[in-house]
Amino acid sequence: MVDVTLVADMVAFYHWWGKVDPVWQRKAVHHIFEKQLPDGGWNIYPHGPAEVNATVKAYLALKLAGIPTTDPRMLRAREMARSLGGVPRMNTFSKLYLALLGLATWNHVPTIPCEVLLIGKWFHVNFWDMSNWSRAMIIPLAIINHFRPTRKVQVDLDELYPNGKWELDESLRPRYFDFSLRNIFLWLDRLHKLAEWVSRQGLHPFRNQALKRAERWMLERFEGSGGLAAIFPAMLNALIALIALGYPDDHPQVVRAHHELQKLMHFTEDSVRIEPCFSPVWDSAIVAICLRESGTGPSPQAEARGRMADGQGDPFPRGLDPQEPSRRRGFRLGLRIRQPVEPGRGRHGHGHPGDAVDPDG
Repeated sequence: MVDVTLVADMVAFYHWWGKVDPVWQRKAVHHIFEKQLPDGGWNIYPHGPAEVNATVKAYLALKLAGIPTTDPRMLRAREMARSLGGVPRMNTFSKLYLALLGLATWNHVPTIPCEVLLIGKWFHVNFWDMSNWSRAMIIPLAIINHFRPTRKVQVDLDELYPNGKWELDESLRPRYFDFSLRNIFLWLDRLHKLAEWVSRQGLHPFRNQALKRAERWMLERFEGSGGLAAIFPAMLNALIALIALGYPDDHPQVVRAHHELQKLMHFTEDSVRIEPCFSPVWDSAIVAICLRESGTGPSPQAEARGRMADGQGDPFPRGLDPQEPSRRRGFRLGLRIRQPVEPGRGRHGHGHPGDAVDPDG
């Protein structure tokens, strides 16, 4: 079962976008309350303990939806969120949505420069050697980082700072004479923020070029993909990026991006839940591994389809065949960037010609 964070993220997004459907929101609120733990928090896996990001996101979504903070369920949620550390203990992805809503500053969010897309693969750490998931996350976030499209809401989270807002700044303060990875990344982020400030003064010669290339990269990978990377975080960030770029709400790209997100929503009469992706590829592989590890023997039908031992028949169980339409490569954007070989297959989408693999190999 999926946790409530995706529904909470969509509630926050709709308030940021200014397009709140009261019926949808009522169902979202019902789902969030339905998943609340007895201690007032929300977890991120079945039977798990309350987790700070899920709890704060759920609390914010309920507050945006107009649930009074005096509601007993909200009071329990507030106390649990505070006991977990509150807003200062949230991860960077969560703080991004707070920055979009004016509930945190952009200084509290890591800076991702668009110019990362301009670095060639000759460099030791470059965009093209990153995983599909990372690329699909970085590009929309880089666009969002450039525009910083904050739209303030009429609520706050002041009550979720157990020791005051200074703690949020303190968490980003490098420790002197400390050569840990934490410090390295904090100093690197400060360097990026300095470069971002220079860019905002109109002194950055590559920003416009990088921004246009980031937009083109994202649009190319919308085609036949079921949404960017066919997974919720990248899809939602891509939609925010399109709006930040100035695409009108009725533009075909915005309409399509929103429609792909809606496909992940599952409704009942009084509730809505959201799954992160359609995942027949990795789910099929995981199930096949589990069946083998459990000692469960293949069915007669499976034996008839293929015998790997003697090389007869099809060695792939149905659903894992790399030549199935859902895993067949529909475009070859990556061949000009990476190596001239047929790429591997298998992501988590299905039913789309370009959904089989990442286009950059």
